[in-house]
Amino acid sequence: MITALALASIYLMGNEARIAEHKVKRTMAYYLARAAWVYAFDKLRNNIAWSGESNFSFPAGENNNLSADITVGNVNSTGTILDGTKKVTISVNY
Repeated sequence: MITALALASIYLMGNEARIAEHKVKRTMAYYLARAAWVYAFDKLRNNIAWSGESNFSFPAGENNNLSADITVGNVNSTGTILDGTKKVTISVNY
C-alpha cells in the first residue's frame, strides 16, 4: 500500500514538473514573439523599404532553445487602400 502511494506521488510530481516547464517555455515564446514584433516594426519605421527574413534567438548563444523567424513582404494589392502595405509574419519555435 505504501509503495503504491509513493509511486503515485512520484508520478504526480513528474507530471507537475513537465506542466510547469511547458508553461515557462510557452510564456518565454510569447514574449519573444512580442520582441520580434517590436523589432520588425521599429526596423520598418526606420526603413520602409526593408523586406526579407530575419531570425531572433533567445537567449543569445549557441545553446539557445527559442527562436523567432520574421518574414516581411509586400502586400500585392495595387490600386487599393492597402497599396504599399507590408505583411509581417512571425513564428516562434520552442
